[in-house]
Amino acid sequence: MLSEPMTLQAQIVDAEGKTLAQAQISDIAKEWKNYNVLMTVSKTCPAAKLNLLVMSRGLVDVDMVSLFPADSAQQMAGRPVPGLRKDLVKMLADLKPGLFRFPGGCIVEGRDLESRYQWKNTIGDINQRKLIINRWNTEFKHRLTPDYFQFLRIGIL
Repeated sequence: MLSEPMTLQAQIVDAEGKTLAQAQISDIAKEWKNYNVLMTVSKTCPAAKLNLLVMSRGLVDVDMVSLFPADSAQQMAGRPVPGLRKDLVKMLADLKPGLFRFPGGCIVEGRDLESRYQWKNTIGDINQRKLIINRWNTEFKHRLTPDYFQFLRIGIL
C-alpha cells in the first residue's frame, strides 16, 4: 500500500555486492501501474542478483518483477515486451519437435476447473490477464506459499 509518491532503485549486483547496473523508478503512483527500466550490466556474472531499494519513506507493494534480455525472441516476432533469450528459442526450433507442450507441468491441470490453464487467458495485455493460483501454494504442508500465482507472463500474445 502506497502512502506517498515513492522512488525505487533497481540494482543488479555481483556476488560481492558490487553494482553492475542500476536504474531509478520515480513518482510511483498510488494505483497499480507497470514500470519498466532498461539496465545494461558492466559484465557477465552468473551469480548476480537483483536488489530493489526503497528510496522514500512509506510503503509500496511490488509485484511481477522480471528480468529479461532487451534483445529477445519476442521482440524479433513483433511482440511489445521482451521475453525469452534468442539462443534458447533457436535451440528449441533447431530440434524441430513434432510437438511442443506449453505450458508444462502442473499449471495445465490446476486444482479444479476454475484454476486450470486456459489459453484464452494468455492473450492480450499482460496487465489485464487473469491470475491463476499455483497449486504449489499449499501442496506441501512444510512449505506454504500463499501468494504464489501464475501470471502467464509469456502467454500467447
